[in-house]
Amino acid sequence: MANALQELVKSRLEQQGWSYGDVARRGGIPRSTVHHLATAGRLTRMPQQATLEGLARGLELPLDTVRRAAAEACGIHLYFEET
Repeated sequence: MANALQELVKSRLEQQGWSYGDVARRGGIPRSTVHHLATAGRLTRMPQQATLEGLARGLELPLDTVRRAAAEACGIHLYFEET
């Protein structure tokens, strides 16, 4: 069963017709990192902030969307109050 980050990355790739390399180039992060985040069954730790920022840029998604999916993939649930 895919985790939240895998689902987010894979659905975005399918929607846009992008490859891991496309996302990596746009986000300024290694292709291997994009591949790992898209295929790892369960993340053992939260990705670095710079990785999350690059992935968000590469996927053309808000950083908060990517951060929440990554946190959920690690078993961390983030709650935000509306301001």
